Amino acid sequence: MLSTPSPPAARRPPADVELVCAGYLLNRGQFHPYLRTLPEVVVTSPRTDQHSTLYSLASLMSEVLRDSGRATGAALPALVDLLLVHGLDWAREQMIHHEVPPVADAAIASVLRAVHTGLDSPWTVERLSAVAGMPRAGFSRRFHALLGEPPMAYVLNRRLSHAAVLLRTTRDPHSVVARQVGYANEFAFATAFRRRFGIAPGRYRHDADSSQRFTSG
Repeated sequence: MLSTPSPPAARRPPADVELVCAGYLLNRGQFHPYLRTLPEVVVTSPRTDQHSTLYSLASLMSEVLRDSGRATGAALPALVDLLLVHGLDWAREQMIHHEVPPVADAAIASVLRAVHTGLDSPWTVERLSAVAGMPRAGFSRRFHALLGEPPMAYVLNRRLSHAAVLLRTTRDPHSVVARQVGYANEFAFATAFRRRFGIAPGRYRHDADSSQRFTSG
């Protein structure tokens, strides 16, 4: 499903925002393993200095939207597809390099850096609040307000998302992956991974390998 705004009237100033909504229908039971590792929302800004391809695609989409004839043809859906592909690539790079979300709050930013660079550390709310230099209750409230989830939920999601990256990009045994993301044993890691992604780590790695072979072939 794709919706496009009507072109602005001749006497109106151009809109500040052009909104394109698109939906993709996926068959039940056939989700690509990579999709399971993504957060519910991926936000990116097509800045020229960081994401030149996204910026170029967004600029081209703006041109297409201004042309009512092209906006109703095949060009706009194709551009949406390309933006999706490059946006997902950007999200994957973020996950691989542990990029820390930009947060203006210095105390919370220090906690995020500690988590992203120390996923194997035995984090607790007490330890995280100590890094922030704040009382536990106040830290938890501020963290949740800024990141949209409680501190330990954030740590869990980061650990398992990075574990998924390691399963896709390395041949490390599951026990090694478990230790790298802070789990004491493979069983605890497998249980948490299955609960988060609905699939066992071994099956996830197998499906990712099969997809790669199919794409390469």
